[in-house]
Amino acid sequence: MSQEQAKEYEIIYFISVTLEEDDIKKIKNKVNAILNKHQATIIKEDSLGKHKLAYIIKQARHGYFLLITFTAPANEIATISHELKLMPEILRYKLAIKQKNTTAAAQSRIKPETPLKPSSTTESSENITPERKNAKPKEPKEKVDIQELDRKIDELLSDDNV
Repeated sequence: MSQEQAKEYEIIYFISVTLEEDDIKKIKNKVNAILNKHQATIIKEDSLGKHKLAYIIKQARHGYFLLITFTAPANEIATISHELKLMPEILRYKLAIKQKNTTAAAQSRIKPETPLKPSSTTESSENITPERKNAKPKEPKEKVDIQELDRKIDELLSDDNV
């Protein structure tokens, strides 16, 4: 397995909280065996503990969450996912490509607010859309007098004009 073919993945899955500690260890070992069978290298395993689910899944209100980070060939991921789906002990799982430096990536997308400065250079005609080339400058709107508006509405609704 070369570094170019292998990617880093994460699996988060949860199992019923009604299981005992020995059963949880058996399920962990079964998942690890599936990963090892498909040439995956486990980097890290975390037990995230028991949490309340947002909604009931397979008659469960709470789940025991487990997280595994591993590397594997990209062509084996579909098979790993299929085998996890066939495990009745796993209530739900999510397999995803691990994002490296997620906080740094998120921060790089967020740009600090800077006030717009009027540019001294004019826009080139290449950057102006056809709609903007033909657009007329906007005229300032006149303020409407409410009494004048009422008078006009009364004129329109009067019996004489209808």
